Amino acid sequence: MKARVALPLGLVIAIAAAVPAAVPAAAQPAPAKGGVVETGTTKLTATVVRVDMKTRNVDLKDETGKAFTINVSEAVKNLDQVRPGDVVNATLTESIVYEVKKPGQAVPGTTAKKPDVSISKPGEPPKGAGGKVTTKTGTVIALDEKAQTIRSKAADGETRTIGVNDPSRLVGVKVGDLVEITYTEALAFSVERSPGK
Repeated sequence: MKARVALPLGLVIAIAAAVPAAVPAAAQPAPAKGGVVETGTTKLTATVVRVDMKTRNVDLKDETGKAFTINVSEAVKNLDQVRPGDVVNATLTESIVYEVKKPGQAVPGTTAKKPDVSISKPGEPPKGAGGKVTTKTGTVIALDEKAQTIRSKAADGETRTIGVNDPSRLVGVKVGDLVEITYTEALAFSVERSPGK
């Protein structure tokens, strides 16, 4: 009998600004410039080949026959119930968004948040959902309106070039402004027993 778990995975990214209505229109700051750089979802189905409980490494083979190994976090319970032949289903959702801010509205640096991971109950095959949100704020060091790009430098010295799809988003952006880049990844997974288990 197959044990099957359906895990809904939702990812919502919202950026909102509120300006008091009493402030005259001329005194209100210009809205932040920003947008989505990349977004995507990857689905994977793989069959368990081997489980090494000592190292928590699981050898898998995907639908095309490609073999790979993953190291399973201690947060994932019931790994000892996974057997060769079991099927792992995983969905990874990723997005990158950016927002340009004026100096003083943000501070260069990096923050990372890991939302709670939901895990299986004792006796169930492993399953769960979790994610991570990392925000890196850097200073705009170059603009290329023709190529529609912004180049920024983070506090740690890392530089990154961001493509801007809508050229109107570059209007009013200046060298010295700050750009916040937020990378979000969410993962949901479940394990199905192989037939006959």
